[in-house]
Amino acid sequence: VTSSGALVQVIDAIPPSSPTLVAAYQSGSSNTISVYWDEPGNDGNTGTLGSGSQFAIQYSSADPAGVTWSTASAQVIQSTSGVVPGTTVYYNVTISTNAFYYFRVWMKDPAGNWSVQSSTAGAYNSPFSFEIADANRGSYPSLAIDKSGILHVAYTDGTGVLYYIKRTGSSWGSLTTVDNTVNSRDPSIAIDSQGNPHVSYFDAGSGRLRYAHYDGVSWTKVTVVSGIGFANDSHTAIAVDGADHPQIAYPDRTQKALKYAKFDGISWSTSTIDTESTIGTGLFVSLALDGAGNGHIAYYDWDQGILKYAAYNGMSWSTSTVDAAFGSGFYTSIALDGQGNPQIAFQDENGALAYAKYSSFWSTSTLDDVSGNDVYNSIALDGAGNAIISYQDLSRS
Repeated sequence: VTSSGALVQVIDAIPPSSPTLVAAYQSGSSNTISVYWDEPGNDGNTGTLGSGSQFAIQYSSADPAGVTWSTASAQVIQSTSGVVPGTTVYYNVTISTNAFYYFRVWMKDPAGNWSVQSSTAGAYNSPFSFEIADANRGSYPSLAIDKSGILHVAYTDGTGVLYYIKRTGSSWGSLTTVDNTVNSRDPSIAIDSQGNPHVSYFDAGSGRLRYAHYDGVSWTKVTVVSGIGFANDSHTAIAVDGADHPQIAYPDRTQKALKYAKFDGISWSTSTIDTESTIGTGLFVSLALDGAGNGHIAYYDWDQGILKYAAYNGMSWSTSTVDAAFGSGFYTSIALDGQGNPQIAFQDENGALAYAKYSSFWSTSTLDDVSGNDVYNSIALDGAGNAIISYQDLSRS
């Protein structure tokens, strides 16, 4: 009301600004994506949105360019108020279908003014739930599960410290620093019959193969072999036999060889499985033991540029070619079926996820050739001997 007694209606015609810094991530829960944005103001970026304000979220698995984006089509409309402009907020969107989804966000002030739609954010809606075991580090993780279902993880940080953590029941235990005396790289973990971890890893700074073991009371760390060199494609692979003794496959970059270390309960012995003359062999190594405790190894032969397989029969090692295509054999992972026959996941010569199975002879197939950038493969077999493979598609981040 003015001084003259006239009644004047003030109309708020200024909408909130479009939400900024919109992002979408898989949440910790299955089939749930967290959508984040920075809150705008009541008028542009000025003033706090009051009671009666709302936000809207529309999502689609279709190409964003072909979607009709509007608040009328938004699947989520929620009330909000009292959030200071510039504050980062989020909302968890639950979707039943597992696919990659795109999201856009709007804000509405109490006067009913909708903002312009936000930019597009996207994330894959995964059926898996996620937990944070260590919020501060997690390089080169290796996971094993014992007979009681307890999870054991060995990993490093950016400075080369080796760590271990385990999950019992529904909670993660305390973090253990295993080795902070060397530049630890590429740990591999295996669990014995007592549920105790065994870890092989490289001392990248000094070119040594290292081994750490927890006996239920304390950790023991030893150098197994020295003077073997190191490169980024050098990996160790460990397994524990029926006597709870560790066996380790590893590349010797100095001698350009694939080698094997075995502990008999008293001392370590090493043997040479395969050698080359120029660059070397035994890279991207993976290991599995059969029922007799004999080793089966998948590896890349750098000199020949091929995927190879080595097996021990209790007396001697034999090697064979699995895939002779040049450049095939990065990121191997091996598992044995109930008959002791090997199955291998690997990256083929085109960078695609591939699979090899032995049954009297080797057969290979390409599983995912869409991107040609499939890495960090890991294979496991179910009770029927069927392969289950996880891998990272770098082209899809």
